[in-house]
Amino acid sequence: MGAVTVGWPAFNGGEVGEEFLARADVDVYPTTCATMENIFPLIQGPMIKAPGTEYVETLAGPGWLLPFVFNIDQTIGLLFSASKIQFIFDGALILSAGGPATIGNFTDSSDVGASVTTGATSSILTATASADAKARSTITTASPLVACSLQFTVGTRPIKVRIGTSAGAADIVAETTFAPGTHVQTFTPGVSPYYLQATLEDEGRSSITAISALAAGPLSVSAPYQAADFRRLRHEQSADTFWIYHDEYRTRVLERRSNTSWSLRLFRPTDGPFMIENDTTVTLTPSNRTGSATVTASAATFTANDVGRILELVYTGQRVDATFSALNQTSSSVRITGTGANRNFHYIVASGLTGTVVLQRSVGNEIDWVDYETVTTFGSDVSISDGLDNQIIYYRLKVTAYTSGSAAITIFYSLGETIGNGEISAYTSTTQVTVEIAKGFGGDGSGTTRWSLGAWSDGEGWPTAGTLWDGRHCIVRDDRLWISASDDYESFAVGTDDADAISRRMGTGAVNIARWIEGGSRLLIGAAGAELEVRSNASDEPITPTNINLRTASGRGSAAVQALAVGDRRVAYVSRSGRRLCQMLYDIESNAHRSDDMTRLHKDIAGADDGQFIQLAWQQEPESRIWCLRDDGQIAVMLYAPDEGVYGWSRLKAAGVDATYTSVCILPGTPEDTAYVIVQRTVNGAAVYHLERFKPERVTTSADAWRVHAGLQYSGAAATTLTGLDHLEGESVAIWANGRVHPSRTVTSGAVTLDYAVTKAIAGLNYSGLWKSAKLAYGSRLGSALSAEKQVKRLGAIVRDTAVGALSYGRDFTNTDIVGTEFEDGYLMDTAVPLASLEVNQMFDGETDTDSRVCLVMDKPAPVMVLALIPHMDLQERT
Repeated sequence: MGAVTVGWPAFNGGEVGEEFLARADVDVYPTTCATMENIFPLIQGPMIKAPGTEYVETLAGPGWLLPFVFNIDQTIGLLFSASKIQFIFDGALILSAGGPATIGNFTDSSDVGASVTTGATSSILTATASADAKARSTITTASPLVACSLQFTVGTRPIKVRIGTSAGAADIVAETTFAPGTHVQTFTPGVSPYYLQATLEDEGRSSITAISALAAGPLSVSAPYQAADFRRLRHEQSADTFWIYHDEYRTRVLERRSNTSWSLRLFRPTDGPFMIENDTTVTLTPSNRTGSATVTASAATFTANDVGRILELVYTGQRVDATFSALNQTSSSVRITGTGANRNFHYIVASGLTGTVVLQRSVGNEIDWVDYETVTTFGSDVSISDGLDNQIIYYRLKVTAYTSGSAAITIFYSLGETIGNGEISAYTSTTQVTVEIAKGFGGDGSGTTRWSLGAWSDGEGWPTAGTLWDGRHCIVRDDRLWISASDDYESFAVGTDDADAISRRMGTGAVNIARWIEGGSRLLIGAAGAELEVRSNASDEPITPTNINLRTASGRGSAAVQALAVGDRRVAYVSRSGRRLCQMLYDIESNAHRSDDMTRLHKDIAGADDGQFIQLAWQQEPESRIWCLRDDGQIAVMLYAPDEGVYGWSRLKAAGVDATYTSVCILPGTPEDTAYVIVQRTVNGAAVYHLERFKPERVTTSADAWRVHAGLQYSGAAATTLTGLDHLEGESVAIWANGRVHPSRTVTSGAVTLDYAVTKAIAGLNYSGLWKSAKLAYGSRLGSALSAEKQVKRLGAIVRDTAVGALSYGRDFTNTDIVGTEFEDGYLMDTAVPLASLEVNQMFDGETDTDSRVCLVMDKPAPVMVLALIPHMDLQERT
């Protein structure tokens, strides 16, 4: 029997799996452990008891959290719940003040030629090319000085809304354009009554409906998503614009105008993407070329699932139609090519306008417009032959002087083609739909066999995921990749110019179903069977329609979990099994990405048996960590420092009866990022959902150390009663009072009574930090001590900023002793117990065994930091 001393100077290797515990030959082994629960390893080596959580709100049911990050100083948590989205700011839900509003019936104030169909809190507007539709409502309120949050829905075309103290005025809310979707606009009217005006300027039909004032309480915007949909939500963000993808719902765009004014609009590219062009004899015939049109098919073509789908019609020849009624109005252009008579085109400007109209042209582009001729004869067909053989010239009409009236104009060129598109807004039958036209149809009222339906619909499915990359919007669904035009996130018209949109199949052998898309050193796609790299022909070239290539970077396959951009242009993702966290790394030698498994030392970190990761979140301060929500309700957290070879796992378990984490998101901040979680637990016999946020892990004063879950803090005059704990009614709560442990109390009528008065206290559910060493494999003079009988006799410990009595040690989690001293009577109850920095060497009640271990327990609502452990043991070696 020999005395051996072997130390653990670092713990950042984290928790490893049972299958790794005999691998004492691996360099990282001395820093690993068998259990690290509710403990964080730090990159410098120490471990701390994980910080606790502050109670924010009790939710009505399940929820899902996503981060909305405008910049580091402006971050908001998005809380998805059944049929709505709420907003979290600075530890609280953003509230509606509840200013009341009585919405009067709309009246028609349209220009001559336009019209409004009015109703209670709703209106259908129909505008013409020369007349705006205007609907006005008188709104009264009993509380004009209380902020009012109006929610309303806009139909198939954008509508401008203004709110003022008189009819048509905009002195309360400046005129704002609201796209099709649902909107919340918050303002303080200041007067009663006040007036809302909705204006449709685009030719066609739209609506404003369901206008109502939100009641006092959490501000929300209506959304289609239900609890069963949450795990399949994907997102992307640029400034105040946040795209939400789900393959069973039309893509939506959440936009912030202020923290209390939001829009959830439809994502509405109208120029693509499309399915392949019709190759049958079926014709589609529109009733008119602009505005709202009935499109009739010569055979069964449409289904009810086509509502919301885009439609493209192509006609031979180019035709432009417009109505001029204002100064500086311009028409669309025609593109003239060829030689001789093939360049001839015609235009007509009808009578009715008092002013000047000119024909303009631009050589080779649609930018450099110059006047070509002034229209002198209204109502006549004018033929133009410019004689500029073999040049590409664009022509358009423009109003350069205006007095009054209006005039219809037409430009027609028999060569080329007119490509028109719009969105199907209503289904009548298999042969008839209504279309809101975005780009005018061509033709002379006849049908065309050249038509295409949009690639996205309720029948075909909607985008699964998207990301912004190199100035383009990149979207995936099934085995398809669509990339928008350069610097235009809502244009998907394919072409061959470098800036044009791109449409590609992945084409990697077996059909791959896309699960995520994210940018690393290159654009990466995670599919069910492989990870793909999207690249150009040369590494430093941007992607274009003519140089795009898709290559398999890894055959591991991805789970249906959103990937994360982490660290230095790396991407973290969940493997196809759902049980491994991997990263895509750029390998400079091969000039390609490769996949690296970050769970290789712990095959069960996703949970026992078939447990899986279901949500990821990225933290950068105070340590770089990847938070991985498990489907069993724990959160696996990995300390992530790849350049130093540190991938240290730990686990978080929620406190309380049947408590599980159900969602997590992290908002960047200073000095620390903030993690928000939703916790399901049983309180007073009933299942509840709590929204909570993790408190800072760094402790400046002992009284502010937060080491309880679902806690609340009291700070004020000396008091013996803590109130406001209704969310923990009937539960036993741990109390950190004046920087020391107070005996637990059961919450009754939302309150607990203390033994002594305090000026600062934190009360919540207690949780324990648990650490169990790996096998004691070192110290043998004969080699490995793995199979040798050993007994730990003493334990040295170096701790810092640790509450006295908050750390225990032992051979297991039951038989433990306190490190240092317990709370002593010498400490005054109305003062904080100082946090200790100690170096101790104490007796250890170890047993002689081949698998002796050291365990730590942190079961007080108090901070703990362990810098090092030094077990002193007797080792029996047999030769």
